[in-house]
Amino acid sequence: MDRPWEIAGRVLAFSDVHQDIAWAQAILERERGHYDHVVFMGDFIDSHYSPPRVAGAEATAKFFKGLLDGSHGPATLLVGNHDVPIIEGHRACRAHKNPPTPRNYCSGYSSSTAKKVNKVLDWSDWQRFELFKLVNGRLVSHAGFLGDFWAFDQTVEQNLAALYKESRHAIETIASGDSRFWRCGIIRGGTAYYGGPIWLDWDHEFMDDLPVPQVCGHTGPRGGSPVRQKGKSHCIDGSQTCYALIQPDGTIQFKSIVQTPTKTWVEQPVEVQQL
Repeated sequence: MDRPWEIAGRVLAFSDVHQDIAWAQAILERERGHYDHVVFMGDFIDSHYSPPRVAGAEATAKFFKGLLDGSHGPATLLVGNHDVPIIEGHRACRAHKNPPTPRNYCSGYSSSTAKKVNKVLDWSDWQRFELFKLVNGRLVSHAGFLGDFWAFDQTVEQNLAALYKESRHAIETIASGDSRFWRCGIIRGGTAYYGGPIWLDWDHEFMDDLPVPQVCGHTGPRGGSPVRQKGKSHCIDGSQTCYALIQPDGTIQFKSIVQTPTKTWVEQPVEVQQL
């Protein structure tokens, strides 16, 4: 049976690059030969830093377009909350107009950034982005799902099939739709009580209430370990430090690399903080 929401094999997963493509390239080079598929978990754009500390918007878009096109093997790119306003403004950018004000503002967003990214990424590229994947039994998304996205009287497969169909419609209608996939909770400045799978705050909103373990990013560490665990689920947004290897049997290995002052990349130990 065709399961477009599912990935098997050795999967390399990382999140929240925020234009630090040197870090992403270091991961891909370090793990070469150790993975079959790459899953990038969202937020490739918008940084609190400027070049040369991070890459420019256009260079970042070119790197991720290459990843999408298979420069490092089969790859899946997920949508993050910082990516949504860029996608929303795609048609305006292509018409050389200023993109509309994002429905849910992200720090770091600007019209000039949107124009630079959309010079590189066409609508056909954005259509290849996803909102989640089931990776060796783990539900991987940018920020995680709450139980109100899940029909507990149905099977896991039925839920994933329904969520996948809904997620594809959300992406296709992003410029005009008000899908619950885009909802932003009060804690992140939105109007909903809780956020959806691109906005859900790990510290204050995420609950491990699905029958499948989840892996997400989105919420950076606020002291303590960059890898955090709630129940059977994990958050791996380590502010450009940590990533994960998900094996075919579902076991997960957390790793971290950081750059030294001499511009070399070194591995550092990772502890998982239990919450």
